[in-house]
Amino acid sequence: MTRRDIAFDAEGITLRGWFYPAEGASGPAAAVVMAHGFSAVKEMYLDSFAEVFAAGGLNVLVFDNRCFGASDGQPRQEIDPWAQVRDYRHAITTRARCRRWTPPGSGSGAAATPAGTS
Repeated sequence: MTRRDIAFDAEGITLRGWFYPAEGASGPAAAVVMAHGFSAVKEMYLDSFAEVFAAGGLNVLVFDNRCFGASDGQPRQEIDPWAQVRDYRHAITTRARCRRWTPPGSGSGAAATPAGTS
């Protein structure tokens, strides 16, 4: 299972996660966006679900909410449900605007690549 580290902006805060490309997809595929609510992080079993979805032909974006895990944000471990809702919105918008994710070390870091660009 191929998984890439990704990062994207949410109101000036960098959110980080993983992108699992759809297996066997010869073109664009539907996507699932996943994050734990409240205080859990992506390493807490979301990878297991993401692998199953990707094996079933779906792209999967998994991320940590702001102030948790690999994502930026202060104060650390602060639970703000409305901010987490906005984080989901940013993740969904980012995924919708991006055709693929640029792998780390490709010159532009682990960042989203807008559709229509290389």
